[in-house]
Amino acid sequence: MEDAGAHLYGPVLGMPELRAALAAEVAERYAGAVRPEQVAVTAGCNQAFAAALATIAGPGDEVQA
Repeated sequence: MEDAGAHLYGPVLGMPELRAALAAEVAERYAGAVRPEQVAVTAGCNQAFAAALATIAGPGDEVQA
């Protein structure tokens, strides 16, 4: 309650410390190279799904389930 920064929105892609920790864990688990810049933290699976679609689909593209 005393930390004023705790009541503000964080960075859009997630806290840098969390992104770095997740990148390190995924890189170790899958024996690959993952940089924090390649990691985005979402509020849930729906937001992650929408972000993935927005990344690969363009205007006029049709997406079917």
